[in-house]
Amino acid sequence: HIPSSFQQYLELNRQNQYDAPICKILMSHSNLDMTPLFQCNLKLLPFVLAWFERARSCRDYVEESITKFERRELSALYQFIHGLPLLAASGFYKHMSTDAHSKKRKFDQCDK
Repeated sequence: HIPSSFQQYLELNRQNQYDAPICKILMSHSNLDMTPLFQCNLKLLPFVLAWFERARSCRDYVEESITKFERRELSALYQFIHGLPLLAASGFYKHMSTDAHSKKRKFDQCDK
């Protein structure tokens, strides 16, 4: 006799083989700890965002509201920003200064 939790996982493998690992992670872990990913600084943040985007297909299997799922996603993002505040801030300011420099260059070119 196979326990019902295993049957659920086997059924998930049959129905959604591609996303089954993501669904199983979400089913087993209510909070995802992002701290092991900090060793790569912010390089993995785009992959985390893509992972959560792909995980949206698991909402039917995980049996949680959209709000709860979005809270998990926001919690993961918060962990990155909270864990790496100087990198996040310097990336923001670098983007802002590059954008400002680009706008100034365009303005200077209009004067000629």
